[in-house]
Amino acid sequence: MLFGNVVFGQEVCFPFNDAQRIFRELEERGIYQDELAVCNDRVNNLEREKALIDKTEFVNAKLLELAEKERDLYKDAYEREKQIATDALKLVKNTEKRSIWVTIGTILLGISAVVLAFVH
Repeated sequence: MLFGNVVFGQEVCFPFNDAQRIFRELEERGIYQDELAVCNDRVNNLEREKALIDKTEFVNAKLLELAEKERDLYKDAYEREKQIATDALKLVKNTEKRSIWVTIGTILLGISAVVLAFVH
């Protein structure tokens, strides 16, 4: 059995099996093109996801850097506070017997120095 078609005024004849094969190939070609489009979309999505992951890693690295700087600042402030408190205690111990108000003033001065050191 022959399958006939008219193309540009000429008649083209195919055996029926060839016509079915050609039709199947054209259908498969459309399916493959659809699959290719889906794969291209997946690739684009993965590229965008990778870019977002890279940005997230960059932001996390900066946050870690800031946390380390903050830790170092608090450590330095703690060391200064400790030194100031030690100096204030030495000053109180090494002074001659003074009135209670001078001693209280010295202690308050030491405490205020500690607070100021911690604020900065």
